[in-house]
Amino acid sequence: MKPVSVLIAAVFCAYSCSCRATACSTILAPKYSPPTVSSGWTAQLIANGFTKPRSLAFDALGGLLVLDSGVGIKRLVFADHGGSCLIPDDPILIVNSTSLNHGLSISHNNKWIYASSADSVFEWSYDPDSGTVSGTSATLVSGMANNGQVTRTLLTSLKEPDILVVSRGSSESPEASSLSSGLGQIKAFNLSDTASQPYNFDTTGHILGWGLFNAVGLGEHPTTGGVFSLDNGADDVTRDGVDIHQTNPGDELNFHGYLNNSAGLSSDLDQGPNYGYPDCYAVWNTSIPDAPAGLKVGQQFSVVDDGTINDTTCRTSYVAPRLTFAPHQAPLDIAFARDGTAAYVSFHGSTDKSNPVGYSIGQVAFNSETGMPTEASDSTTAIVSVIRNADDNSCPSSCLRPVGMAIDKKGRLFFSSDATGEIYVLVRSSATTGTSSSTETGTMVTPTATKKSAAGTFYFGIFDDGELSIDNSDADHLLYYTYGLNQVKSVFVHAKQFLGGHKSQRTHIVEHPEHTSESYRRVFFDLNDGQAIFDRRVSCLPWVDGKPRYITKPYPLNIKYAVAACKQAVFAVGAGRYPNYSEVSFTTIGTGQFRPVDSAKPNIGNVGTIEEVQEASVEILCVGEETTRAAVEALKRAHPYEEPGYYVYKLEDF
Repeated sequence: MKPVSVLIAAVFCAYSCSCRATACSTILAPKYSPPTVSSGWTAQLIANGFTKPRSLAFDALGGLLVLDSGVGIKRLVFADHGGSCLIPDDPILIVNSTSLNHGLSISHNNKWIYASSADSVFEWSYDPDSGTVSGTSATLVSGMANNGQVTRTLLTSLKEPDILVVSRGSSESPEASSLSSGLGQIKAFNLSDTASQPYNFDTTGHILGWGLFNAVGLGEHPTTGGVFSLDNGADDVTRDGVDIHQTNPGDELNFHGYLNNSAGLSSDLDQGPNYGYPDCYAVWNTSIPDAPAGLKVGQQFSVVDDGTINDTTCRTSYVAPRLTFAPHQAPLDIAFARDGTAAYVSFHGSTDKSNPVGYSIGQVAFNSETGMPTEASDSTTAIVSVIRNADDNSCPSSCLRPVGMAIDKKGRLFFSSDATGEIYVLVRSSATTGTSSSTETGTMVTPTATKKSAAGTFYFGIFDDGELSIDNSDADHLLYYTYGLNQVKSVFVHAKQFLGGHKSQRTHIVEHPEHTSESYRRVFFDLNDGQAIFDRRVSCLPWVDGKPRYITKPYPLNIKYAVAACKQAVFAVGAGRYPNYSEVSFTTIGTGQFRPVDSAKPNIGNVGTIEEVQEASVEILCVGEETTRAAVEALKRAHPYEEPGYYVYKLEDF
């Protein structure tokens, strides 16, 4: 009988669940102590060598535009291997201009790039297909030169595509109390009114807010279109001659209304409210000299009482922030999650404190329908850390200093660190390394692990009548192939025996009433954190309060171990045998592409979106029709997808 070769063309995606890790061929290491990442997040350094990267923006084809202060605008493209594994090409300088220092945005039709210097806003014609600009720049807004606070943040509106929002700092000048000064203001400009360009910032534009110290961060809520700013609190503040600057005033998240409420944004100078500077400030530490009764965090207070300006007028005549943050953290950018449920805030960090603070990215919860923060305005816990330095004592000279942020189509958060010339990516609920180190909570991907991780040694065992064979007692993890609920329960019994006094030992019985026992094909038990993966859809099972909790969201297996599981199952039925050899196979790793249609329920990717993932094609030799049928059935049982792709062909001349 002619032998038959079975080619198992299985899709083993390189994505994994949050308790697993996948290989990434190029992993960069920061030259300082790696940052600490919070639970549910994975961070990876993906590009370096910039001079002073500030604002970021994505074009329609996924090119990352980076404003490199004092250099110009660079475009960075990546080979995307999923999760946090992005391998960049060399950045291309598309705009050479040493005057550009911070602001960057792109029109929503991708035809124009906007960037700022200390004095002006410029535009360039842009082609995302080629990643190049053409022609010379045009000046849109001018007249913004200050003695200090030289950043000019830009925001192109999602709801009103013809509107460009520009923020200008106060230069710490008392003149900011005058509306005509143009200092400490946020204005909106109508780009469709080309006859009025270039606009003079002081005398034209629609005011969204004034009385702002230095509102560097600008963002628009994706659902409601509400405009928010991040205002840095003033330095060296005293009250009644007492220095209170260590704990006051707070940094601010301010709300500026909706651009679609304003028609013909050209020269309306009386629309935006006053937020207090230089007379009034948001209190953080309410224990200030002569504090009024009932003073709450975020309420405005005065540094002087001259009969005209006092605490009462500050609270009744000026707009208080929507949220207040601890002082001196220097918030520089705000980016909203695509579903509107969160805003991410980059804190550049400040040295105006006995101990450095900030130097982090935090998350603020938002109501996606109202477009407002879920926390009350006097909350002191609205910000939740996502990534921060392990030790700020080396700051600001040798540490992470986040500035600009941008979110790609997959929801990944990219951010710049200007002091170190780097670009990072943050991925929610996934881990991507082959050599990563997990923190006590989230995962920071580094070339060498400082702690045993999910990429460590694995223990492979197979149940035989309830017994477990052990072939590596030094393993970090256990991988079991099981066939039925009873053996799933047994995993935890044997894990306890194997672990002895290990901190992750568990004896709880796992029950999943919503699934039948036939679903449980294998168990992956992590000795480091007590996590396990179950059934074909390979879901994570974390421990909560000492008990396992089932997460219904499915994740595919790590490609390496999915291939191993399938090969083991096929070999077990007699496939892969050749005279004088056993377990014979040939594996090819490549990149596959697919687009889920409307009827699909994809485990990876989104309906209607092209995805590229790492795949493995495995060829295994089978002798005889019976062995071939058994091999196919074994593949179907072991494969992490419900319908694995495969085909069989005969080797006529073998």
